[in-house]
Amino acid sequence: MFTEEDVLKIVNEQRLGMAAYDKKRDKGLKVPQGLKCFYDIRYSNDADECLLDLYKPVRASKKPLPVIVSVHGGGWIYGDKELYRFYCMELSRRGFAVVNYTYRLAPEHKYPSALIDANNVFKWILKNAAAYNLDIKNIFATGDSAGANYLALYAALLSNKNFSQKIPQVKTPARLSLKGLYLNCGMFDWNNFLQNGTGGEHEQSAALLQALMPYGGTELEKEIASPAQHLTKDFPPSFVVTAEFDFLRKSAAFMASRLCEAGADFRYKRYTSSKEKLYHVFMLNLRSKEGKKSIDEQCDWFRSLAN
Repeated sequence: MFTEEDVLKIVNEQRLGMAAYDKKRDKGLKVPQGLKCFYDIRYSNDADECLLDLYKPVRASKKPLPVIVSVHGGGWIYGDKELYRFYCMELSRRGFAVVNYTYRLAPEHKYPSALIDANNVFKWILKNAAAYNLDIKNIFATGDSAGANYLALYAALLSNKNFSQKIPQVKTPARLSLKGLYLNCGMFDWNNFLQNGTGGEHEQSAALLQALMPYGGTELEKEIASPAQHLTKDFPPSFVVTAEFDFLRKSAAFMASRLCEAGADFRYKRYTSSKEKLYHVFMLNLRSKEGKKSIDEQCDWFRSLAN
């Protein structure tokens, strides 16, 4: 176990490193034309940061729009909707209403705060569907890295009654159904993740676990926060994506194997390219040819699942 001071030091170092990378990646990007954007909508009164944006194509038909909910990544300790606005707007440009939201972060807010926030976002969609012309029969979701972890956990709560009883703080809406999940470069099992880490990487991962969990990451906490351990055949159709140089590629492969064992409907793809090196969450780089290809394939797959 780390001291609280050591955990905070690692968290702050991680936050600074990720922020510097994201700023460089998105430098010069602008809001695309052809979208109607609704900003800073409050979806919960639990905290000031519980806000969402909604992006819709301007020239959409009068029919209700299928919905994509984006769960941002950031190692459970970093990130907000502002960092994902360009990525989410690209999804929306392809014919979807996209909900891009901020959730509460560790260590300031411990598990399962972010799952409670996710649940409140989906409740908001169901409650406000008519006002924003949203098709609640076709709700999809995408998440990357820690966001994929949270999204897969939430989907497990919806599809596994035994697991839902382990997190009574999250009472999912009875009429909510997720038509498909796109799980980008995610972490799906804590023990598998920690076993595959080496040196400083393992130390950072252990510190993030301690930052996230109320009791520092007990075996029970690791099991509860590992979606790969709670899969059933009723888990929503899923597309598990990783990349050749993704440091979580083994986690994605493990998730695919567990989905197969559970008899769930899934696809698995490991992106490679002879022209560019594809790293963790490569799809967020909107200047990347393969990143754009991933966005196209994601939206095409969602459309194939729609009613």
